[in-house]
Amino acid sequence: MAGKKKKGKKNSNSIPIGTSPKPEEIQFAEMADPPIEEYSQPTTSPYQSQTIFLLIGQNQRRFTIPECYLKPYHLLLPATNFFPPTTLYLREVDEDIGHTLVHYLCTGNYETLHREPTPETPRRLTEFRRSVLVYTVANTFEIHGLKGLAETYIKKFDKGVPIVDILATARGVFPKLQSDVRFIDYLKDKLAAAYQKDTQFFMADGFIDLLGGETSFDRFLTRSSHMICAARTEALEKELYPIKEDKFDEQADVKWVEIRDVAYDKAIPAEERDKFDDEAITKQDEHSDYELEKKELEYLDDERDKEPREPFEEF
Repeated sequence: MAGKKKKGKKNSNSIPIGTSPKPEEIQFAEMADPPIEEYSQPTTSPYQSQTIFLLIGQNQRRFTIPECYLKPYHLLLPATNFFPPTTLYLREVDEDIGHTLVHYLCTGNYETLHREPTPETPRRLTEFRRSVLVYTVANTFEIHGLKGLAETYIKKFDKGVPIVDILATARGVFPKLQSDVRFIDYLKDKLAAAYQKDTQFFMADGFIDLLGGETSFDRFLTRSSHMICAARTEALEKELYPIKEDKFDEQADVKWVEIRDVAYDKAIPAEERDKFDDEAITKQDEHSDYELEKKELEYLDDERDKEPREPFEEF
């Protein structure tokens, strides 16, 4: 009896040839999911935070800024307590740099508004003054990044600005920066360079006219100019009168020792010399020292009198 063929078990996973798999049957390989680095992705939107109105300068020029941009600078936020919570009043900030301040707080970049130049205020002078004002504000509110950028532009634009205008600009902000070492050193370097170029600079009308407007600045100019002149005078003295090392004259020194010993021997008898020396050494008697010197001098005078001398010519 022929055995029956066993039917093969049908594979449920097999797909008949010529048919397409169902979508749910497609198996995807696991893919890596790297972080997005093409652009920034903050966790919260700054445009959803409360809007703060900045009233800058004496004319209260108004700027708007999301509150989140002010939070890193703790010296700015307390000022909101003096006005409604949505207002920050910065009276002492010059309105000409209001845009620069707000733009940096929002973007971290340095920018100024365009202004048409005039013969009295050329572009480089305008931007130099703005940089000094920005530096002052950044120093006051401890906005360190903005302060560094302002310092860079101060040194960039001052090359086309007269020294008198540099000092006049510094005078206006000096009370707020007189303890800032970097700014003080910058001004000292400018004064020294001006004096090196023209030694009459501290006597010029342009320099003298700077005095009298601000007491702390007057003291700074007076002290700095004095120190610069003193340093220059000392350098000239060393150049004109160099210090020479004294050369030891061995022969002259030996001759003097011989004369001194002869005077000592002849001034004091041998029998008294030992006794006299012992007393001088043990007692340190000042009177004995005086007597010894007196006798030595008397001997030297006698020896000098013995030398022949030419008579004085009569006039």
